[in-house]
Amino acid sequence: MSAPRRKCHFNSDDLQKEFPFLKPTSVSIYIVYCEICKSEVDVSNSGRGSIKNHLAKKKHTLALNAVSSSGKVTKFFRDNTLSSENLLIAAKEGTFAYHTINHMQSFRSLDC
Repeated sequence: MSAPRRKCHFNSDDLQKEFPFLKPTSVSIYIVYCEICKSEVDVSNSGRGSIKNHLAKKKHTLALNAVSSSGKVTKFFRDNTLSSENLLIAAKEGTFAYHTINHMQSFRSLDC
């Protein structure tokens, strides 16, 4: 009878470079969190083999396809820096909205 094998744990140096989407969990050193498919993977028995099995699962491949095909939402937004012209426009829009509400006017009456 052979001696029992030691459990594998997530070695953040080697595996983190190879699989940057896997993060260690606070639950256990034997469990990693996949940021792509939002699931936990137990690496205690097979280590790298468990990770490779996880990469082949349907849930992970579908999530990977979804991540790669969709863009970032932030590309639809402007920068936080505003020019003086944009600040002037924002001030005028705020003044217009305040005047409309303060004098209880309809937006239709302000269209002319």
